[in-house]
Amino acid sequence: MRRLAVVVCIVGFVTLFGSKTSWTQPVETNDISNHQPGLCSQVPGFYVSYLFLSDGCELGGFSRMWFPAQQPMHYVILDDAEYSLAFSFGKHPTTLGKLLLFDFNKPKHGVRQLHILGYLDRGRFSPHGLNIWIDIKHNLIYIFVVNHNANTKETVEKFLFDAKRRRLYHVRTYDDPAFIHLADIVATGKESFYFINFFRYDLNWEVHRSLRVGNVGFYDGRRGRTVLTGLGIPTGIMTSSDGRYVYMAELGAETLNIYARKTDYALSLVQEVPLNSFVDKIDVDVATGDVWVAGHGDIEFLLDDFGPPKNTSVSPSQVFRLSMSDGGSTMIGVEDVYYNDGTEFSGSTVAVHYRRHVLIGSIDTKMLLCEVRHA
Repeated sequence: MRRLAVVVCIVGFVTLFGSKTSWTQPVETNDISNHQPGLCSQVPGFYVSYLFLSDGCELGGFSRMWFPAQQPMHYVILDDAEYSLAFSFGKHPTTLGKLLLFDFNKPKHGVRQLHILGYLDRGRFSPHGLNIWIDIKHNLIYIFVVNHNANTKETVEKFLFDAKRRRLYHVRTYDDPAFIHLADIVATGKESFYFINFFRYDLNWEVHRSLRVGNVGFYDGRRGRTVLTGLGIPTGIMTSSDGRYVYMAELGAETLNIYARKTDYALSLVQEVPLNSFVDKIDVDVATGDVWVAGHGDIEFLLDDFGPPKNTSVSPSQVFRLSMSDGGSTMIGVEDVYYNDGTEFSGSTVAVHYRRHVLIGSIDTKMLLCEVRHA
């Protein structure tokens, strides 16, 4: 039996590479040459238009026998095919958010749009970050998606993925005063999740003044509360493969931070991993525990993306793989897996590894699939 894989790609933002005092100063990358882990090809199905983005990916699949059923997992056997679910959004007000399916076994087929059923207002659907929760007992996949609900408040949308019919059913909308400007979420249960507010009032203003007003919160199924404050543009959040640790990407600090989860869902800092890069979304390879992080090298490119499209620049792309030990609490090695100066692939924001292949999303109009020959 083959096993289901679910990947999600949505909008994000960020930048990568080099430590500096001003967040708006482009990262120095003159000493880095373009390199890739193997043959790379663009995933078919993305339109060459600023209206269509692929940023933020999540992978689910593999065998559940690796982990106890009570653990928060990303993988479960659900179907007779290996699929990857990719979510993208259109940043133009007239472009609807899109949910896409990508088959790792048939990469040349590219992506296909999934039909959404339920009471979701498609006219107000602009996805950003997302995460997958597996109901092991009932073999169900739930997908939590950050929604920049146009002209209204920030929400989190919950979907049920029908693997057989390749459909998504809208289940619930979460809203809370603690949701200010959401960037990403990671589920801890069927109704609970950590969430990130990456800015508070105005992203452009806060970035140019290097203000640390971002935070991390926890939603327990009824209400949200703040668990971390004073963060400089936090952009991505993910749990370790056993759920005991939380990884958070902090753009302003150019670090990946590792936290231990407490019984009251508070977070205690264990390690700060300096990457000298503007990191964005995070993914964890459940098979190895490796942490995959992507980003891009010019924050002005990001700010352009959140405003009227200018199409005047490109931004370098980079992907890191972090090797972990002690159950995911300690980083023991960093590998620079992919780098491009932006001429071929611009503004990478997320990387998901699956069976010697890495799927890379971006703020730009492309999604890239690369072989990882040395993995």
